[in-house]
Amino acid sequence: MSKAGLELTGWVSYSEQQNQEKTKCSVLGLLWEPNSDLPVCDLRNISTEINDACSKRQLLSISQKIFDPIGFTAPVALIPKLLMQKAWKNSKLTWDQKLPPEIVEEFENWLSTLEFLKLIQFTRYFGYLVDEPTTNIYMFSDASGKAFAACVFFFFQN
Repeated sequence: MSKAGLELTGWVSYSEQQNQEKTKCSVLGLLWEPNSDLPVCDLRNISTEINDACSKRQLLSISQKIFDPIGFTAPVALIPKLLMQKAWKNSKLTWDQKLPPEIVEEFENWLSTLEFLKLIQFTRYFGYLVDEPTTNIYMFSDASGKAFAACVFFFFQN
């Protein structure tokens, strides 16, 4: 590895003996709990405090700190994007001017719900469940004038 310029600085395994000091680690920008093999949403860099002059800049800065390349937080991340659209419709506002009170209130409500993202857990691998007697996949999609979404559920019955 060193010939390729890749220096090994540590590793994480499924072994609880190896991971006694690490309960979570970062993998491709996501937090991962190796003992349970669950990716979790990383909210450590998100400030839930907004200043008195909440602006477009602050709204965008805070809302874009949810890093989720997989997209499992997409329904939550949609709300501040819609708030940004509302803010831009008021073309008189610059990046650093105070937002209207109704947008600030909706943004504060959104910030207060972020703690629930810590409760979301999903298994990475479903392949070993395919041999179950009843395996169903349900797919839903919906669209409106503001957004569209799709969701897939796996149902396994033994």
